[in-house]
Amino acid sequence: AEYGVGGSTTGLHNLKIGVKRVFISTTNVEEFRKVSISKDALEVGSAVTLGHLKTYLEENTSNFASHSNIGALADHLIRVANTQLRNAITLGAGVVTNEWNSDITPLLIVSGASVTVVSATGEKRKSTVNELKLSSGETVHSITIPQSVLGTYVRGYKESIRNTTTRSTIGAALSVTLEDHKVKHASFVFSAVNKKSPKSAKHTEEFVKGKLWSPEILPIVIEHLNSDFAQDVKEVERSDYVQSLIHALFFKFFHSSSSVLSNKEDEFKSTPYTIPKGLQSFEMYEDKLVHAPLHHLAADLHTTGEAVYVDDVIIKSLLHSALVLSERAHANIVKIDASPAQAVSGVHAVYTGKDLPFNIAGLFGDEDFLAKTEVKYYGHPIALVVADTEELAKKAAKLVKVEYEELPAIVSIEEAIKANAFYPPKQFLPLDDVISKGDVEKGFQEAEVIVEGEVNVGGCEHYYMEPQIALVVPQERDEVLVYSSCQGTTTPQDCVSKILQIGKHNVRVDIKRLGGGFGGKGTSDPGRVAGLAAFAAKQLGRPVKLRFDRVTDLATTGKRAGYKGKYKIGVKKDGKLTAVEWDIYSNGGWSSDISVLLMTETLISVDNCYFCPNVKYVGKVCKTNLNTSVPMRGAGKPQAVALAEIALEHVASKLGISAEKLRETNFLKKGDETPYHDKLGDVELQRLWNTTMTSADYEKRVKQVEEFNLTHKWKKRGIAAAPSRYGLWPGLFRALSKASAYVHLHKDGTALLLHAGIEMGQGLHTKLQQICANALNIPMEKVLTPANSNYFIANSDATGGSVGTDLNGPAVVDACKTLLSRLEPIRSKMPDAPFEKVVETAEMMGICLSATGWNKPQGEMTCHKMLYYVWNAAVTEVEIDVLTGKWQIIRADIVQDFGKSLNPILDVGQIEGAFLQGVGWLLTEEIKWDQKGKPHFDAESYVVPGIKDIPLDLRVSLLPNANPNNTVIHSSKAVGEPPHSIGITAVVAVKRAIAAARKDQGLSEWVDISLPATPDKIKQATGDVLRHLKKEAPKDRKQEE
Repeated sequence: AEYGVGGSTTGLHNLKIGVKRVFISTTNVEEFRKVSISKDALEVGSAVTLGHLKTYLEENTSNFASHSNIGALADHLIRVANTQLRNAITLGAGVVTNEWNSDITPLLIVSGASVTVVSATGEKRKSTVNELKLSSGETVHSITIPQSVLGTYVRGYKESIRNTTTRSTIGAALSVTLEDHKVKHASFVFSAVNKKSPKSAKHTEEFVKGKLWSPEILPIVIEHLNSDFAQDVKEVERSDYVQSLIHALFFKFFHSSSSVLSNKEDEFKSTPYTIPKGLQSFEMYEDKLVHAPLHHLAADLHTTGEAVYVDDVIIKSLLHSALVLSERAHANIVKIDASPAQAVSGVHAVYTGKDLPFNIAGLFGDEDFLAKTEVKYYGHPIALVVADTEELAKKAAKLVKVEYEELPAIVSIEEAIKANAFYPPKQFLPLDDVISKGDVEKGFQEAEVIVEGEVNVGGCEHYYMEPQIALVVPQERDEVLVYSSCQGTTTPQDCVSKILQIGKHNVRVDIKRLGGGFGGKGTSDPGRVAGLAAFAAKQLGRPVKLRFDRVTDLATTGKRAGYKGKYKIGVKKDGKLTAVEWDIYSNGGWSSDISVLLMTETLISVDNCYFCPNVKYVGKVCKTNLNTSVPMRGAGKPQAVALAEIALEHVASKLGISAEKLRETNFLKKGDETPYHDKLGDVELQRLWNTTMTSADYEKRVKQVEEFNLTHKWKKRGIAAAPSRYGLWPGLFRALSKASAYVHLHKDGTALLLHAGIEMGQGLHTKLQQICANALNIPMEKVLTPANSNYFIANSDATGGSVGTDLNGPAVVDACKTLLSRLEPIRSKMPDAPFEKVVETAEMMGICLSATGWNKPQGEMTCHKMLYYVWNAAVTEVEIDVLTGKWQIIRADIVQDFGKSLNPILDVGQIEGAFLQGVGWLLTEEIKWDQKGKPHFDAESYVVPGIKDIPLDLRVSLLPNANPNNTVIHSSKAVGEPPHSIGITAVVAVKRAIAAARKDQGLSEWVDISLPATPDKIKQATGDVLRHLKKEAPKDRKQEE
């Protein structure tokens, strides 16, 4: 047997299929759960969780100096993982695994901690953390941390892309013992500087010993740190950044320890975490149903874990499946050897593309279910393994051997441009790749200043909480029941019908709810998952589930495309735009999907909120060997806003004027015509802008930021304001859209509402039940929406584009009106009777109590004119650490025009989530591939915002007295996607903080920075603030000595 306790990483290696191992948890062994402190040492049992240790230290270390090793440990634990993980992770697990990127072992090492090991016979022995090795039958008993001696200064550090619960970019624990201001002992340990284990800076430690602890040693210390780690950091990502962080952390430690000596304020002291606060402002109406702030109907189920998703469906005799994915970006498949997997007990089948009777997939038929002869991206599905358990299926999938003949791969936009590899703009839909207005050449001739530049915006993952999944149950004859996580029932139905070669009427698709979608479950991926599970289920005659874990989902599914935009902007010196040109490229990936449509959306949105008489926008979608480009919250519009706002910042910098003034000078107004010839009616932009700037107290805070930057060298702040315009329902989309609803009345007066909209967490069911209850004039609790099913609502559109309510709401009302008209003769005879009595009477009289509703918006296939616009604006203030590039949003103020909100509480929640998701896309979430198309991101390194990345002060307002939107139901406006674009204000604020840091160094304030602006890019953009300390690192230690 082997022993184990809770840890943040797996300690089980070389697990083999079919080999059983016995593990004994020591978590509840009382002797291992003890923690005590004396004047000499802190004793921590191996099963003591970090959460328990943190609480214990907070309650028992008030007499310890914060710069002692015990005080440093107490301070550092808040930066390790999060509350939930700290309540599971134990110190014992940390010392046993001693991971290369450990957050905790560096502090144990510099403290001289010892580990007590106990054998099965009760014998004990001691070991250091670095030398710990367990023999058979041994386990860790406890960890002893001796208290640091007087004159010792210790500090722990953790730098990462996200503020909590993420892998360290670098970790460190630095300790120095001083006597008469000279170094008596030093220990400097860094983690994540190589892929082996935390490492001591031995050379640096030896150098400082006996030296005066003064600024004069810093340049030489930097040299020695380079010598200690120059080779190590080559093993890790962002090696240059990691090396700079080593310097930065030592610099911080030196000044922090020196401030204790001099009894001065420590400008680098850790700041206690502040729980964010917020303000939500909206108008209250007299309505009790529509326009009322009602909670999400499934909120209690979500928070308690009782909400049922596909993975919660219990089916007898269920088999599990896993994919074999390509490990080349572009290659011919020479041979697939599935025999090692097929030989494993419990594996039922391995299917390849050659086994499928139909292997054409994708919205436009240019994809496949499984690659048959050629793989076109890293992660391309090649085979499907079906086994008794999910774990077995995954392990068996790794045994399948694929022989490749590698082919040239196009990875980047630059490579695609060089190869002239683009998707045709009008291949499937009448879409534009050029949008123009006026005379651009004349506009540039009239310009007094011309600014040219380039903006690179990365793609991102959808990172929905529920990865792709489908469960298929064979029924009688050709029938199958599909449980899918898709944004519509039609896509899985089509794919299953095709791969099984059966009529669509045989395929029932049920969708209760999604754990997020954001567009990633709206096109081809869910169809492929459902189709493969269905094929295996029919072949084996048993239910089959195909569930992607996060690793598989990241590897094989579609992404938001990365963009490159090249601009040329003509402007008068007063800021008036005269001409704008954009050449925009997106990385469309290996298949077309709707990338060209997304580019069209970018082209019709890149003017954002600004009028220019002369424009020309050209867009091209690059055909590459990467994951296909699919919609992601806002489709192509957020990329357009990002491009436009960064370009305007550049223009303002060149003109030497306020970017906010430049924006306001060019605001769209009533009567203006967009580049796609849409003449604007009511425009709420100026009033919304004024409301935002006033409520955010913008002018006053600009001065406060300037004062802060004058008095702080190592931290800088930036504040920025920007608006966005989001067009809803262009004519092309309206022409392709339709919705139906089905309402059943039961004899007790309750209603069953069936509609085509998919609940993804956004509250669509809640809003449509509000509309239904309002139309029937019955309480909300008397309306129920069951799972969506194509057996009740056929041929439905996918839910997306933020128009779920706009599209389905009228269909619901239409059905309710039909029912009310049937009830009217009875109601006229029973005017005072309760609704349920009227319904009961109607049923007894044989009146049909079921009705369908229909909505078909009017639109033209070649028209880009919008049905209406959503306007919003934000002011965002950030603070950056000049030495590390870390950022924190101090405050964000967002105002959005909603018309007359259907449900203010839901809408405010959508604004908050969309804004933070936009911040993540532009500041933390980086997807990148190497030159051969191999992904350089995974479930650990891909970083979405966490709880501590929320603005410390988040204020959301719905524009008061907004013009009612008479084009859609109940005068409301869409909410899900428009606020996503306004996350660009955080980036603009970061760039202004960078400019302040560069100004201090005498550098030009404008600097290009590719997005996402991760901490390493921010650090690089601020300039090398420690360059005055650096000399060329010694080439040879022996020579130097």
